[in-house]
Amino acid sequence: MATRPFIPIPGTVKVEMRYSIFNQKCENVFYFTTPELLVPIADAIVLGGKLVDWAGGHIMTAVSNAVILQSIKFTDMSSKSGWSLEYTTGLPLAGNLETTTAPLNVTAAIRMGTNERGRNFTGRNYWPAMVNSFITGNQLNSTGITALKTAYEALMAVSGIGPTDLKLAVASFVVDKALRAIGIATPVTSIAVDNNLDSQRRRLTARGQ
Repeated sequence: MATRPFIPIPGTVKVEMRYSIFNQKCENVFYFTTPELLVPIADAIVLGGKLVDWAGGHIMTAVSNAVILQSIKFTDMSSKSGWSLEYTTGLPLAGNLETTTAPLNVTAAIRMGTNERGRNFTGRNYWPAMVNSFITGNQLNSTGITALKTAYEALMAVSGIGPTDLKLAVASFVVDKALRAIGIATPVTSIAVDNNLDSQRRRLTARGQ
């Protein structure tokens, strides 16, 4: 598969939350944006602290102790030569639940909506590791749905960072099946959880890293 060329998004930072689970590497990617053209690295550092707090209060309370948040990588999306930062203060951070975990490919999709219509303005993210107590049959049960929705609504509330007022966003790099010259990022305004379980094959042993 060809590597997509770098596509800039002014005033936007890419956030990679990197976990280890049963010696597998797993990550969740988010984007935070501001009306300003540039995101100062100082604001990313503040955001890093808030994301560690968010993970500790909402992710780690809903995953097994096999899940460990190792680091958070920030990448300035304003230009190919922009800054990057590996944030590790307060990390590693392990899950709190002493419970059985489903195979790592088992996950659930969290839909991130915006005030705009269309595929370019709707994002998806996938839960890092699913505990069996959140599953009934082949679906998320009400306990699981509530935990995931509460966690991502709290992430949406992690905003107002520094003078640039960073907000969780949906990034778009493609329009009408063609790559954009400059990407766009639209603030997230709603969260929904699909109760049907999903699959991420690359999280399985020997399929990913």
